[in-house]
Amino acid sequence: MNITLKTLLFFYLALLIFPSCKKSKKPPNIFSEQIVMATPIVTGNSIKISWTALANDSLMNYSLVKVLDTANPSHNFQRISIDKNTTQYTDTFLLEPYAQYHVEAILYANRSIVSNKAVVTRNDITFFNIVPTDAVFDRNANMIYMYNNTGDMAVYDVQNKKLLNQISTGAPILSCTLGTNNGMPELYVARKDGLLLIYNSNLVQTDQINLGIESNVVSYNGMLFFAGNEQIISYNRSTKTQISSTRADLFTGSGSTFLRMAPNSNLAIFSIDYDWGPRYFTFDAAGHFVSMGPVSVMGGTYEPQPFEAFPDGNRIIFGSTGVIYDKNSTYITTLPHASDLYSSSNYSSFTFDSTNQLIYASTRGNSILAYSTYDYHLTKTINTIGRPIKIFYNNGQIICVSTNYSNTFYPVYFFPYYALIEQF
Repeated sequence: MNITLKTLLFFYLALLIFPSCKKSKKPPNIFSEQIVMATPIVTGNSIKISWTALANDSLMNYSLVKVLDTANPSHNFQRISIDKNTTQYTDTFLLEPYAQYHVEAILYANRSIVSNKAVVTRNDITFFNIVPTDAVFDRNANMIYMYNNTGDMAVYDVQNKKLLNQISTGAPILSCTLGTNNGMPELYVARKDGLLLIYNSNLVQTDQINLGIESNVVSYNGMLFFAGNEQIISYNRSTKTQISSTRADLFTGSGSTFLRMAPNSNLAIFSIDYDWGPRYFTFDAAGHFVSMGPVSVMGGTYEPQPFEAFPDGNRIIFGSTGVIYDKNSTYITTLPHASDLYSSSNYSSFTFDSTNQLIYASTRGNSILAYSTYDYHLTKTINTIGRPIKIFYNNGQIICVSTNYSNTFYPVYFFPYYALIEQF
């Protein structure tokens, strides 16, 4: 009798326990009216996104929504259709500081179920709400000044990786250059309306000069040089008075003429514009015009940007194909790996490593190429995250001002664009 009661008790308990065990083995996190997104997993430039499956016979497919600007979610978003049997997606991190994701289950009868939101932020890159067209680097202060054609400017502290200030100059900018006045560093900003605005190192305007014509400006030892009225005109920065000018019959061009100081020279300037080839002008120590070198005999039009002078002061490199001339306006060579104008292998900026005798050339294809200054052969390649706009070599390091702007013919217009700083 006791055995029978124990046996019955055992079976009774088994009936209670076994169903609960069977119930616990049911696949977890499957709902019929709810989707739960997991925390995205970021690995390098990839983001793995996953969510719970929807156990609903009306499910047709999932739609993954990526929002890049929550202030304008209806404009700055991307929608990706995903098969109903798939509950994960790997996204490429498209160089934005912020991305918000959610999943929508698309059901029959115009129904949908929306998941929770998951946010991913990128803290390993410094972003700016400016898309620069050019930049200048103050090596003494370790600061980069970025600007664009619409008149926006920003200053960035490289050492502390911090944006110090961002302003609007009020008109399109042609060029910026650094200089000093009475021992104080200044930034000279040439606007398209003919005004030269003068800022201190924190982008606070301290002065201005009315040049009267759009011009690109360079600075040397308290003097300003700009191209205008078919001349290169030198100015005294402190007195704002003209010192000298080249002969009008030697020169043409204004805002389309680009100027670069020739390093390791007493006082010489390279110039180039769309109609004239490279030219070489010399001035005396007081800023008076002395001479102009030979004019290039190459016909056709020129592409003056990007444009830099070699550290030896005897050569220049310019254009998206990397054309090299000497100061006598003699063609030397064109860098390899450059093809048609729209190729991603064309160049956007140049900088120099004098110690190792290298030219660094950034490309529109998210890379930086290093060439020997002796025979111009390729020595190494650096891959960038963003699309390089301007590069600088400083104390063994490459500093790259990049943008997430698309380098294809079909950019994703609804994505917000940013600048970012990369260091190699």
